[in-house]
Amino acid sequence: MRSSGGMETNSTPAVSNWLVETQWVTNRFDWSQLESAQLDEFVAKLRAVGCPPRTIRDLVLARVERLQVAREREIKFADPFWLAGRERARATRTRELQLQAWDREMTATLRQLIGVEWSPEADHNQDLTEQAVFRFCIGPVTEDQFERVSTWVNSLATIRDTINSQTGGVWLEEDHARYRAEIQREVEGCRGWFSPAQFEEFVARTAAFGEFFEVDDLSLLPITPDELRRISLATAETCGWPRELLDVSIVDDDEEENTHELALQQRFRAILGDERWAEIERLQDHDYRAILELVIENGLPRERAQAAHEVRQLVNEEAARLQADQTLDPTGHRRQVDTLAVAAQASLLSLLGEAAYGQYLGGGGQWLTNLTMP
Repeated sequence: MRSSGGMETNSTPAVSNWLVETQWVTNRFDWSQLESAQLDEFVAKLRAVGCPPRTIRDLVLARVERLQVAREREIKFADPFWLAGRERARATRTRELQLQAWDREMTATLRQLIGVEWSPEADHNQDLTEQAVFRFCIGPVTEDQFERVSTWVNSLATIRDTINSQTGGVWLEEDHARYRAEIQREVEGCRGWFSPAQFEEFVARTAAFGEFFEVDDLSLLPITPDELRRISLATAETCGWPRELLDVSIVDDDEEENTHELALQQRFRAILGDERWAEIERLQDHDYRAILELVIENGLPRERAQAAHEVRQLVNEEAARLQADQTLDPTGHRRQVDTLAVAAQASLLSLLGEAAYGQYLGGGGQWLTNLTMP
């Protein structure tokens, strides 16, 4: 191309062979960025990258459990192998105190960092079936409430174990008082995690594990769900809670235990009324329960079992009277007993019907055909 001045110019742009250096910026993450020997810093880093609270909890507890194992190994094997006698006992006691101090410190740290009531005895990876059962026992609560309470329950045993360790298992009155005070303090702390209705339900469900009556099958008890709940709460109020969670009585002696038992019976009777309380007392008799189960199985009215039970009581009373009657000779005794047995069989056949009566004879009714004087 020729310019106006007569000179030729080239309009093709120059080509450069220089390579342009590109810098790549990436947000690549590496777990090593979160590592820290300090738990508080470790938790802060996890939160900074948006780690969910449940994941933070699992990661922190896993680390604490590893620390616990390492700490126990470090303390337990610090003494000379051949240490013996008083020196060994003193060293063992020192180790226990060191471990207890570490446990208390770690419990306080975890409560502050992630709001978890940690216990060294707790199984934080417990079987799912056990979790399901415990969830059912706690009642309808949030996931956070469940996590706190499930760990809290395990931590209660630590109080008893600590006192046992300090007293050598021989508790004085002041030890019992201290135990009750610490348990009560823990209960008040637990209460704060729930609404009043939630806490009452938690208490009612867990107190229900107590053996109100010596009856294995609750279906035999003429009790409504509301009454059973009231009975459970009465048990907690009278005997103290959470004795069933601890699986240990918090009373000092048998006399106090008997006092609680009598008070419970009065409250149960007030809830159920005299007639059903009488049925509760009958259910303590194994023979009556056997007849009742048979009556229910055959679709008969419950009153038939009561009547059959009364027949057996009358037979026992009459047999005792015959035994004490010195005017009868052996033949007379035998004749009277046979007559008594025939009358009892006829009464029970009438009450139970042929089918149920036949089952009764093959089960708990052998006494009818083998009646002897006591």
